[in-house]
Amino acid sequence: MRASKKPRHPSDVARRASESGGELLRLGLTIGAVGVAGAALGAVCPLCVVTTPALLGAGALQKLRSRFLARQQRLAEAEPTP
Repeated sequence: MRASKKPRHPSDVARRASESGGELLRLGLTIGAVGVAGAALGAVCPLCVVTTPALLGAGALQKLRSRFLARQQRLAEAEPTP
């Protein structure tokens, strides 16, 4: 038998998406800084070249998703109930 999951509150989903987006952005910036420092020393890290834009893009999408979810929640709370 499958355990039933508690329904997630929309604000929790938006908050978690924002937190994970921020974490991905910080990680992408950190790896990018390591890549730039390595390039300044004359060594190019192929992993840094690939992962930096991927992490920055994923983080930006998560941040946008969290804003969209928060906006949906605000609109749903503002609608009058019949």
